[in-house]
Amino acid sequence: MKITASRAAARRALVTILLSAVVGWGLFVLAIFTDMVVESGLTSEQLYGFDRIHIVRPSKYLIFAAIALVALAAVYAKNRMRAQLASPSPASRLTGATEAFAGSVIIITLVMSALMALSVFMSSFFDSSDDVGVVTRVLDTYLPIVLFTALAVTVLLAGFVFTRHLPQVETEDQPTEIVPMGDPQSQRTTALAFTVPIVAVAAALIFGLIVYDLTQNTLPVWIWVVVQAGVGAGIVAGTVYAAQATEARRQGLGRPTGASLGAKNLNLVLSIVFAGAVTLMSLGYGAAAVEQLRSQPTLALNSYAEPTGITDPSGAAPLESITIDASGSDLARNSEAKMGLTPGGGTLATTKVDSDGFLWISESLPTELDSGEYSITLTAEAGDGKALELELTFVVDDEGTATIIGQPSVSLGVEAATLLAPSLGWVVTDLLPALLMVVLAALTLYVTLTARNRDATVSPHTAVAAEGS
Repeated sequence: MKITASRAAARRALVTILLSAVVGWGLFVLAIFTDMVVESGLTSEQLYGFDRIHIVRPSKYLIFAAIALVALAAVYAKNRMRAQLASPSPASRLTGATEAFAGSVIIITLVMSALMALSVFMSSFFDSSDDVGVVTRVLDTYLPIVLFTALAVTVLLAGFVFTRHLPQVETEDQPTEIVPMGDPQSQRTTALAFTVPIVAVAAALIFGLIVYDLTQNTLPVWIWVVVQAGVGAGIVAGTVYAAQATEARRQGLGRPTGASLGAKNLNLVLSIVFAGAVTLMSLGYGAAAVEQLRSQPTLALNSYAEPTGITDPSGAAPLESITIDASGSDLARNSEAKMGLTPGGGTLATTKVDSDGFLWISESLPTELDSGEYSITLTAEAGDGKALELELTFVVDDEGTATIIGQPSVSLGVEAATLLAPSLGWVVTDLLPALLMVVLAALTLYVTLTARNRDATVSPHTAVAAEGS
């Protein structure tokens, strides 16, 4: 059988995609190997513990290169096949199949890019502390997110928007004068419909991560409101642009088709997913806001000795090996907690209770203490303003060895729950952000659905057809 030029070109395009996939597999394997190289010589504590060493993993860039290679190869093949299908010369049956396969590969790489960007974002929360250098954070987190987002946008536009469009088949219902699919205005609005929501999501993720890096605390609820507002605005803008693009197509063809319709459907899915996720968050934060009115504090002091991690109540341990931990919950938010040593009146540690009412302190005992009896005191404030105090007693002998008197751990008994009166601060800090979230979800759905389903205006071609009838 004679191989036509069209079939030969389709074969080359198909081979291009498949070879890129093989090379991409090699890059992925190499990425795993590079992680092993950079982690070589580090202990599990240095990799995953509290004192982890922060390193830049080149695997993220190699995986990016693998996805980009396959995606761009698929875009190239798809556009080559569409050029054949759009030409007046007859195309091979393999041409259409290759074009459809290339489109499927593009979609797969888009999903992979989105998942990788989200994975980098989520992993950064488990690999973050105040000692991460700016360069390390940029190279290991921010830049990969930007690259994967840019790849997704580029592939979307090159593969589905700014591409050669197939000629329309003339029928009795289809006029001969049609607005071409490649109309610059339609392409521009369609490109914005795809790009704006994706960029908005990426920008919101990076903004939230920057706030987290600067504060080293769980993102406050008001920051989540800002993040969600940015994402919602991007989805609304994308929906408006998609509606404009489909309206332009309707004016020219009498119906929306192609990439403009895809952008419209994409933003519909995004708006529904966004509204659902934000509603769930608003329910969670609303319940947490109500829980803030309940006061049932806990407080505990624990002593332990290294390296065993356990102090025998009847035994003894050197002063330099003993650590005192303090923990608490349902305390007055942002209040001050203090761990002191008596006699001597020294303060071992002072810290603030976090915004959720939790407390954690870990301090070592002073190594130069005279023989005698000492007490570790922990003072904190309950949510209702009640002062709380715990005491742990130990004896130091002439050899510098400490013996805990009684149990090595002390804690408050079960406190009766009390109901706090709602305050203006509670409304602004806890309840209002949760309310704004559900309002934002409802508003986003309303705007996107109404913008997406505008009443169609009569196109010139439809009007002419109506007059003729």
